[in-house]
Amino acid sequence: MDQSLNTFFQNLAEDIQGNINDSRDLTGKVVLSVGLVLLLILSERLVRFVVRHLVDNLKAINVLTSVSAYFLRIASALLLVRIWVNALDFLLVILLVIGGFALLSLKGLFANLVGWFLIINKHPFRVYDRIEIDGVKGEVMKIRPFYFVMMELSNWFDAESPTGRTVRIPNKQVLEEPLFNYNELTPYIWKEIKYLLTYQSDWEAALEIMETETNAYYQEFLRQNFENETQRQAAFKEFELFDGDPDPVTIMDVQDRGIEVKIRYLVFYKDGTAVQTQLHQKILKNFQANPQIQLVGNTIAIEKTE
Repeated sequence: MDQSLNTFFQNLAEDIQGNINDSRDLTGKVVLSVGLVLLLILSERLVRFVVRHLVDNLKAINVLTSVSAYFLRIASALLLVRIWVNALDFLLVILLVIGGFALLSLKGLFANLVGWFLIINKHPFRVYDRIEIDGVKGEVMKIRPFYFVMMELSNWFDAESPTGRTVRIPNKQVLEEPLFNYNELTPYIWKEIKYLLTYQSDWEAALEIMETETNAYYQEFLRQNFENETQRQAAFKEFELFDGDPDPVTIMDVQDRGIEVKIRYLVFYKDGTAVQTQLHQKILKNFQANPQIQLVGNTIAIEKTE
């Protein structure tokens, strides 16, 4: 193969040198090349004109014009190569082009197989794990040699709920994109809820309400998920990997429009939306019962004039 490539480049150099020495031969090839390019442009326009007059469907027109342009350009490129090199080199160039296309096609297949081998051996995720990759969030349903299938979550929803669609992700994405696994080390994640209060609000009372309701949820969470103290301590050691405090934490921040109050809490990764809804309902009821707590909203004051 190396000898063939050396012979090809040597013959190509000799041919170019011969063309330079023979100005008439070089001029003829330039004229043929320019003529071929002009013929390609005219052919593409003619095909578009004919297709648009024979076909009414816009999608079919786009497909036919794209495919015809693709083949016309390939044929023109091959003819250009044929003009500038001799017959033996022309055949070698065709084989190299075909080999290049085959290599590019196999590259994607090979990358998918490598990704599949990584998944089944290193287990960055398993079937029924909830993951997020390349902006797509879902639960893994199947793992195949060339792709894996996820049940899509969220997308056009704010909540992490199924959309009813499945998504096929090429295995090579595992090698190229960041992968987020919700339950690889621990099935518990931290969630946060927040409210924006007016500057005149009693923000201390708001934080106390949020802390009271969230602590009540947290005690029930501990009771349901950890049967004994040993199990709880083992789980809490895993939380230390994330520098996370398992107890609810309140946070306050001053914004341009008001005072932002937040609380962060621990939740089982599949219960995030349900728990958030329950906490919102309980906290907002307490806010409404306290006239000193006002949420920032879009209100319009209308003054009556006599």
